[in-house]
Amino acid sequence: NLKPVSYRTFCAQTDEAYNKVFTAKERHGAKAFGNLYKTYCPALPLEFANSLWVADGSGIKLKFQDKGKMRTLYAVRVQDAATRYILGYCISISGSKDATEKPEHVLAALQMALDTSGGIVPMDWLSDNGSAFTAPEAKNRLNYILPKVRTITPGQSQQNYAEIMVRQFTELGRDQKNWGGTGRS
Repeated sequence: NLKPVSYRTFCAQTDEAYNKVFTAKERHGAKAFGNLYKTYCPALPLEFANSLWVADGSGIKLKFQDKGKMRTLYAVRVQDAATRYILGYCISISGSKDATEKPEHVLAALQMALDTSGGIVPMDWLSDNGSAFTAPEAKNRLNYILPKVRTITPGQSQQNYAEIMVRQFTELGRDQKNWGGTGRS
């Protein structure tokens, strides 16, 4: 003896804050749901590990004392934004065959992060727009393994928490005699 409700009543019920989260994925699809609903509140500091992993790659110029040559060290890091713990990294040095950031470095850093976390994946992944992170082989693997993958808005490096760590590393390097600075100086 149930009577159908009007479309307006149905929409009013499903659009209530509590119900909206549960119906949005079915209504708009997983991609739209992932873009609309955050797994954390961006205005507040993260409290729980594995809420958000951030990834960044950067080049750091090192002066090797024995030969006096300038070399660039490329480091891709995966970090837990809540705990500030570096979960994984991959390093290459100029002059070698892997002299720049490559998708293989991103995937190696991700694998190390997964091993470090005991196979627990984050709810959200944020990286810069570098070619190593946006290459098809890296994007496909990231989207296959992680529930939500996104990149920062182009030109907005301050959106990525990992950029803060790059800046702090740069400042530390300027105080050392053996460091020449980073590519961002």
